Amino acid sequence: NGFTEQKSYVTEKSRYFSELYRYENVVVSRNGKVMAFTKGDYRQPYDLHLVKNLSLKRGVTLGECMAEAQKLTAINSFQTEYRWGDVELVHWTAYDGTPLDGLLYLPEGRKEGEKLPMLVFFYEKKSHTLYDYIEPAPSRAGLNIPLYVSNGYALFVPDVVYRVGHPGESARNCINSGVEAVCKRF
Repeated sequence: NGFTEQKSYVTEKSRYFSELYRYENVVVSRNGKVMAFTKGDYRQPYDLHLVKNLSLKRGVTLGECMAEAQKLTAINSFQTEYRWGDVELVHWTAYDGTPLDGLLYLPEGRKEGEKLPMLVFFYEKKSHTLYDYIEPAPSRAGLNIPLYVSNGYALFVPDVVYRVGHPGESARNCINSGVEAVCKRF
């Protein structure tokens, strides 16, 4: 019944099995019949899931096996008090022609065409955190994204590509062009 850690099914370059969730802490029993893992996204904390009678037969994908998993935990039930929303990956081109990505968090229940106040938060690159769960809690650094989204704010987190020796110009190039692109779109 013991579990041994396997080489990660999730690599640094390709951490996501699907467009919807992030899977972490994948472990398989010594006999290969049981698999446990955590699964989550922006709205859902990383709950523990279990697959019994694991069968990785030819033609069956790991994702299909994980879809059959039993959810064992339901952590952070307090989060139902928050007006969550969605996060999406946005793309634009910086003033200097650099293709960029960023994250746009929008509150749920917004109406099409509705204007929202928008906050912009930046720190190097954050687009790789698209499917990271963010607990609604105070933070020493950064913003409590669920708190602001819950209160009706849009939150834009642009990636910043810095050129050596030009941090201010690099930030302006990436952030301002991203804000303009998001405002034009919405």
